[in-house]
Amino acid sequence: MLLLYCISISLVHTILGFCTHDLPEPDLLCGETSLEIKPDDVYGTCNNEEGKLQGIREIPKWKVTDRPQVKFQNAKKDQMYILIMRDPDAGSARDVLHWLVTDIKGSSLQAGKIDGTEQMKYNGPNPPGDQHHRYQFFLYEQKRSNVDLSLVKRIHFKLVPFLERNELCPNDVVASFQYKSFS
Repeated sequence: MLLLYCISISLVHTILGFCTHDLPEPDLLCGETSLEIKPDDVYGTCNNEEGKLQGIREIPKWKVTDRPQVKFQNAKKDQMYILIMRDPDAGSARDVLHWLVTDIKGSSLQAGKIDGTEQMKYNGPNPPGDQHHRYQFFLYEQKRSNVDLSLVKRIHFKLVPFLERNELCPNDVVASFQYKSFS
């Protein structure tokens, strides 16, 4: 039933140009179209051995200081993509942009390489004190050759306006991944 709902929303969006301003529910960020984030021994997978969705993995911040490898098997070989990593739990700082890469070739994503233009260098998680923060990866098909970066800043990153300026909707997410980090 959920699959049919997602397909119908996608068709309405495609046919009518309808755009919802809602990101996927946090619990749906790790589903059938999840990104592979490597190394596996750190990030794990979204699904358990039976293929069922498991809870959000919690990873100490010292394990995720280095830029991860990102792979998406279902990437369209000749399509360009945008990868966004953000922390939506930063409190008064609102969203914090941890990584932004544009112009990623689909063939590179299939191979687990990020060969695009790093617009915002990877900045590993750094939640304060004993707080747990979610870190979300979103992959979008890039629709413009020149990505509008006028709204890109690390602190107070506004994801929805950034997407809109680049002819994308939050619900256009092609693949995603999420984990929690702590001190």
